[in-house]
Amino acid sequence: AWSHDGGVTWTFVALGTPADATGVTWQDEDRVWVSGTLPAGWSAAGVLLGSDNGGLTWAAVVSDHPVPLTSVAFADPTHGFAGQPGDGLLATTNGGLSWSSVGHPGLGLADVEFVDPLVGHAAGTGLDFTLQRTTDGGAGWTPVYECPTGTITGLSFPGGATGFLASPVEVAGSIDGGAIWTHRATLSGVWLDDLVFADATTGWLAGSHQLGNDQRGLVLATTDGGLNWADTGLDEPDRVAALALTATDALIAAGSGGTLLRSDDAGASWGELAGASANHFRDLLMEGAGAGWAAGPVGAVHRTTDGGTSWAAKGGLGTGTLEAIVRAAPGVLFACGSYALVASADDGASWQTRHTSIDCHALRFADALDGIAGTRYGVWWTDDGGFTWTLADGAGLGLGGVFDFAFLDGDHGFAAAGIGTILETVDGGLTWAVAHAEPPGFNSYLYGIDFSSATHGIAVGMDGAILTTGDGGATWDHRTSGVAVHLRDVAALSALEALAVGEGGTVLFSGDGGVTWAPADSGTAADLWSIKIAADGTPLIAGDWGTILAPALPPQIFADGFECGNSSAWSAAVP
Repeated sequence: AWSHDGGVTWTFVALGTPADATGVTWQDEDRVWVSGTLPAGWSAAGVLLGSDNGGLTWAAVVSDHPVPLTSVAFADPTHGFAGQPGDGLLATTNGGLSWSSVGHPGLGLADVEFVDPLVGHAAGTGLDFTLQRTTDGGAGWTPVYECPTGTITGLSFPGGATGFLASPVEVAGSIDGGAIWTHRATLSGVWLDDLVFADATTGWLAGSHQLGNDQRGLVLATTDGGLNWADTGLDEPDRVAALALTATDALIAAGSGGTLLRSDDAGASWGELAGASANHFRDLLMEGAGAGWAAGPVGAVHRTTDGGTSWAAKGGLGTGTLEAIVRAAPGVLFACGSYALVASADDGASWQTRHTSIDCHALRFADALDGIAGTRYGVWWTDDGGFTWTLADGAGLGLGGVFDFAFLDGDHGFAAAGIGTILETVDGGLTWAVAHAEPPGFNSYLYGIDFSSATHGIAVGMDGAILTTGDGGATWDHRTSGVAVHLRDVAALSALEALAVGEGGTVLFSGDGGVTWAPADSGTAADLWSIKIAADGTPLIAGDWGTILAPALPPQIFADGFECGNSSAWSAAVP
């Protein structure tokens, strides 16, 4: 995310890579760097991305590095360093035009902070609790502090010879530029993730409470150089993982669940920052007059009143990902996900936990009491508003999960049920029968299903799988999608027009009822999870990093694109 107004508003931009960003730093007022790790398990590779326009667009400068790159820092406009756990550093002496290894293989230098081109500090990860120091630009390193309470989670050098570090429960400080470190404070009932100091006396810690079930985010403040700390009173349900000071001394806090906060009074009060959500949107519920809801991690729902341009988050609804959100009745909403089902009886103003034992992927409610859930372990039903659930005659068990519902009326419906299976019900979901099962050897899960009429339906799933029916689900035919990515949802917009979405920003459209498909330009690399139709008939697509997409062309031209087989474009519905 980038801000051009001192952190008042924020915009999220795609990095153009599937890598997880691990660090960010400014080289000068235009040049920005991001370190990252490609998600490849134990063999994860590192990337280093650069931007020449303040973060609007990005290009890979280092790609497929043999080990993850976990941080990046510049001491001045020409000297920069990137941390890589257990393998020394990457360094540049020409402003980032080229990078080469320095330091010692096997040395944990994951989190890097340089105060000038020669003097820097680096902390390890995992079970490496040591702070290393260099005085020769990273060529040689000396251990200067062994943290007794865990991995060093934050470093801050506010100027001069003063420095501070944080571990999960401890703060230490230095008054000689980092050569010698002394204990300042040990805290209890917390987990610390970062710290930042404005000067030698005033600083802040970020993290979360660790008192029983209380794991709310916190920010602590000190005015005596870290000896004593006081809670700022931040009321934030999600963990606060990072802190930064702007040039005007505004304090910015970021964390899980898309948390992005600003304080202009040294942490005494906090406000949510305007802009797109950093959270991943897994499902949408769009209603009239631009109103809608989105569900995602970590235990969060988001509300929009302007058609998706801006969102307000409501977190603290469990610790897992919410995957589905539905309206059951006027004022009554349900959302479910990873072992969580929550409900609101006041149109989303407040939410209560109804159940914590179903691993839920899909929801459908007929009213405020009667509903069904597609879960990892089959279809379940409730008749008391979600407080208790009963397995629907074993439907979906052993298939790997029931991921989506498509109902033709109040009683007749279908479910995308795991490995190559489509289920059918004629009694509202109380009992189910197998409508279609792929033969042995078909190993793709089916994740999404939709019907445009009583006869025409489409199902999508793993590895680009697409199935269609023209006889009400009695038979299903394989179609060629032209992609190998996992498709997560499908919308049968009419007898001819359909959309499918999936990983890596994939959007496919069909103008012949799902028989043939062509790619559309989504303009994003984010994974896309859900398609919902707005009150005006516009299809909206939701995905990771708060992505909301709408057709870039007028609806009638977009429909013509379906019929002619031409590519269509999509644009972000948020700035």
